[in-house]
Amino acid sequence: MNDNNSIKLMIYASLFTTLIIIGSYIAIPTGIVPIVIANMFIFIVALSLPMKWSLYSVTIYLLLGAIGLPVFSGGNGGFHNFYGPTGGYLIGYLVASFFISLISAGKPNWLKDIIALIVGFGVIHLLGILWLMYKFPQGWQNSLSIYWIFIIGDMIKLGIALVITQRIRHHLSWQIL
Repeated sequence: MNDNNSIKLMIYASLFTTLIIIGSYIAIPTGIVPIVIANMFIFIVALSLPMKWSLYSVTIYLLLGAIGLPVFSGGNGGFHNFYGPTGGYLIGYLVASFFISLISAGKPNWLKDIIALIVGFGVIHLLGILWLMYKFPQGWQNSLSIYWIFIIGDMIKLGIALVITQRIRHHLSWQIL
């Protein structure tokens, strides 16, 4: 890959990191874990960028939050967020980005993209729920009692991410190189 493409990818990765941060600020409180738009941007970045750059984008987001910048939901920052109720979801963002990029790699294909997004959706929620079960053994059931809201919301975000990605991919030159 030439230097020009590397610079473009760096800019796109930075832009997606910014969108993830903005998505974290758009939050609906639902108890100990809010509904955020950030995961929609995780879906989009993982479908839009090559795996390495997708992982860079999500990793930068997580590192910015870990060092204390207020990039997580509710304007929170600091490493302690990884030990709080959203810790599993935050780690799930990175793991989901890997799997979505891995599955959707190559020539764009709607079916591959849908499968990749469903896997990414499952990874985020699996890690989030497992963390809640571990960290909050007495209170995680209360979170699951309203979990259908997360599922419906994330299915909508998944559909939006798919449509947006299909519309912007043809502008991304590395997809056709």
